[in-house]
Amino acid sequence: MDNLSILQRRNKLFVKIIWIMVAMGVVTDLMIGVETSMLITLIAVGGICCSIATYMTYFNKGTRYVMFVIPTIASLLTFLLIYQDPEPLISTYLLVYVNIGLMTLYSNYKPIVFAGVLGLILTTYFYYTPFFHDKMFSREPLSYLLLFLIFATVALAFAARFSERLQKTVMDKQRDTELAKQRGDEILARLQTSLEVLNRLSGQLRDNVNVTGSISKEITVTFGSVSATMERQTHGLQDTAKSVHEVEDIVENAADSSTTLQQLSREMLQNTEAAGSRMSSLSDKIHNLQSVISATVTQMNHLSDQNQQISQIVDTIQGISKQTNLLAMNAAIEAAHAGEHGKGFAVVSAEIRKLAENSRQATDLINNILADVINKINNVAEQISVGHEAIDIGKEEAKEVQAYVGKVGDNALSVSQQSDNVDGSVKQMQENYARIMSEVLSVAEGTEHNMSATEEILAGIEAQDAKIREIVQHYEDLDNLILSLSKLASQDNKEQAAGSKA
Repeated sequence: MDNLSILQRRNKLFVKIIWIMVAMGVVTDLMIGVETSMLITLIAVGGICCSIATYMTYFNKGTRYVMFVIPTIASLLTFLLIYQDPEPLISTYLLVYVNIGLMTLYSNYKPIVFAGVLGLILTTYFYYTPFFHDKMFSREPLSYLLLFLIFATVALAFAARFSERLQKTVMDKQRDTELAKQRGDEILARLQTSLEVLNRLSGQLRDNVNVTGSISKEITVTFGSVSATMERQTHGLQDTAKSVHEVEDIVENAADSSTTLQQLSREMLQNTEAAGSRMSSLSDKIHNLQSVISATVTQMNHLSDQNQQISQIVDTIQGISKQTNLLAMNAAIEAAHAGEHGKGFAVVSAEIRKLAENSRQATDLINNILADVINKINNVAEQISVGHEAIDIGKEEAKEVQAYVGKVGDNALSVSQQSDNVDGSVKQMQENYARIMSEVLSVAEGTEHNMSATEEILAGIEAQDAKIREIVQHYEDLDNLILSLSKLASQDNKEQAAGSKA
């Protein structure tokens, strides 16, 4: 049920209540003997207002606004009851609180607040009217009356707000429950259909699995016999492969020895050729060294001649230095004879004398150095002469060694050729044995592979046979489960049918 339907039902209830209030007001006026005009006014006003509310309620015209029309009519009736009573009572005024309390049936704070506002207006009006103030509120201050009315309105408004939220929550839960029930019914219907399909499939699969199980047993027995035969063939090929392996090891050892011999002969030939080239290079270098030494001897002799020339030049410089020293002494003597006029000349002669002395010392030092250099040049020349003779002897011996190396190279070349022939034969024999070994191993590997594949197939078939037995057992359990679910679904359908009839 939605909110609009609930609101419409509540509007209908309030329409009945205001009609009852009009009727009670008319009865009350008749009992107290009010004037006929006032009675007619009450009947006319109350009837028109109630008719408007009835029309809006039962013809769905402004259903959401009826909650505001009802408190207006109730307040108007309360006003007429108090206004037409010649002896108004405070109990009649309490209809204002009754009006506010009745609005809580809407579970909406808006009509409660609206009824409270109308009550404040009525209270203020009657309080400030002297006649009604003296009859009903002679001992009550207005602030108390308004405060009580506000407290009541606020409290009922909060209560209605809480009730509205609670009602909304309950309706949401109810809607979710209905949706869940619908989904459950749909799932149950689908489950029943699925159970029927599963029941048919289960029967067909059970028959197929039984046939598959019998075939699997026959295949298992056949593959068992094939596996035994393959195992015997595999053992025979393994023995053959071992023998071939032993022969191959012998051939490999011979091939290794031949390869080693070939490598050694090649290395010896290479070393011999390298030694020959080295000896040729050494002979050339010795010849070059001999030429260099000869040139060096020539240069040393030339250097010795130049040193002697330098020595003569130094002797000449030394003689000039001695003459300069004598001249300086004579100049000093002449300066002493000249007295004061020869002092400047004496200073110059002293400096010339010092310069001559320094030149003499320098020439002495150069003579010493040249003498030492000449001695060392002579020694080096003697050593070079000795080296030149040794080089001549080494050159002759190098030629002899080069001849011996050439002979050894020829022998090494012959050994290398023989080693190549032996290595070719061994390699050919090794290739033949390798081809035989490859074929034997290929057959052995194929047999072992077939044996392994047969064992794997046999194991797979045995596992498949066990799985098929498990599947048969599972299908029996599935049949039992389907039967129990079918019974449960049938029972639920019967209960739903019985509930719908009730």
